Amino acid sequence: GGDTLLEAFRHLPNSARAHLHLVTKTEGVGDGLPNVTVHRGVAPNSAPLLRLFADADLFVFPTRGDCLPLAVMEALAAGLPVVTTRVAALPEAVAHGETGWVVPPDDPQALADALALLIADPALRARLGEQARAAALARFDPAIHYRRLVDTVKAVPHS
Repeated sequence: GGDTLLEAFRHLPNSARAHLHLVTKTEGVGDGLPNVTVHRGVAPNSAPLLRLFADADLFVFPTRGDCLPLAVMEALAAGLPVVTTRVAALPEAVAHGETGWVVPPDDPQALADALALLIADPALRARLGEQARAAALARFDPAIHYRRLVDTVKAVPHS
């Protein structure tokens, strides 16, 4: 979905004044584009990725096929509103209008519209980001998962 993201970024109104930090493994993608900084070789949960999360206003993941990417969970936990696509389990992880925005895959205009909305509304971004962090802690916190696992095992009848 990187091509969809770049196309959506081109559709943003000039008033959006956005800067895209593109994390990719693909050589040549995004190079030389105005207002785009490309980051390659950024590993999950790495210091460079955590710095990008800390500096970001929102996180965009317009995938065509990832089921539930770690990067989305990391972004939610970092308190970032997530804009993603209606693919696999992503609409379950990113609640549209609550923790982020969910758009159809391969729809640069829908993605651009969602980005423009969130860029223009800092209060909405802040609210979604707070709710994203709370949702991530409730869903992905290891202690909570451990407790659920123990409760599930205890609930299984012993024979």
